[in-house]
Amino acid sequence: MEDQKNKNLPPKIDAQKMEAQLQEEKKKEEAFNKKQKQKCWLLVGGIIGIMVVAVVCFGLFVSKVTYSVAESIVNNIPEEEFHDSSYRLLNAPGEYIANEQLSIVEDLEDQDKIGLIKKGESFWCEDTAYVDSKEELWGQLDIGWVLLRDQNGNYATENVLTSVDSTPGTAEVLKDIRVYSDPSTKSTILKSLKKGDQVEIISEKEDINGVEWFELEDGWILKTDNAKRIESSQEETKEEKESNEKDEIPEDEEGIRYKAKYDMKIREEPSLEAKRTGTVKLDEVVEIVEIGEDEKGATWGKIRDSDYVCLKDKDYTYFEEVSD
Repeated sequence: MEDQKNKNLPPKIDAQKMEAQLQEEKKKEEAFNKKQKQKCWLLVGGIIGIMVVAVVCFGLFVSKVTYSVAESIVNNIPEEEFHDSSYRLLNAPGEYIANEQLSIVEDLEDQDKIGLIKKGESFWCEDTAYVDSKEELWGQLDIGWVLLRDQNGNYATENVLTSVDSTPGTAEVLKDIRVYSDPSTKSTILKSLKKGDQVEIISEKEDINGVEWFELEDGWILKTDNAKRIESSQEETKEEKESNEKDEIPEDEEGIRYKAKYDMKIREEPSLEAKRTGTVKLDEVVEIVEIGEDEKGATWGKIRDSDYVCLKDKDYTYFEEVSD
């Protein structure tokens, strides 16, 4: 009976063994948690590393895009906005003769040499430009630029004209000839005249080489065996005579003396579009007997016994008054 009762009792629990099992389980749990934390930290470190790399790559990408955009904008800026334009065009075409061998440059900024002009060779300048900072005068060719004058000297001489006969008249063409825009065979050819044509002459002029030209209303022709003056102009009409008398300046009337600050063209009328009839050289003094303004506000002066020069415009002063 007692044996039957003992069988129904629960087995005895070993407290020490139980404690040891609990300690072992706790150690395993702590080891497991430690490994999990290490894994978490490694994961967080990896994520942070990836984010840093991504930020750096994004920064490099943004920098490259920004540079490309800036470069594109800069490349599309016109050159005149990029460089401080230090020269001004004088609207003064003409023929020049080289005093020495001259270099032709592509432009006034880089001045890369692209050709040469031999000493004594004549050349046509479509325009001239003055560099104020260096006091240089440049001539514009159809392929580039050539230095005409600077502070050290004159490297080319302008082929200026002198009057041979200012009497108007008529010339007959004896052989086909060309009409030029200016008194130079290197200037623009405007048209041709046929044998037998007759043209009205304004005047006859001679350049520094002794070549004579007939000045027409719309250009110039060479005075050669191919074109001869055949008659003088008829007597002035009453209106022309009265106009000329009105414009005449008495010989005893004193004008104002001006000195040229640049080489300046003499024009037939007070206009940049008028025909060129001569040149006033740098530092040359002229006597002005009549002063007026054109429609653009430029001031023109009439030289005694000659034609007109521009004294100043809204941007520059080309002549300065000479005090006695």
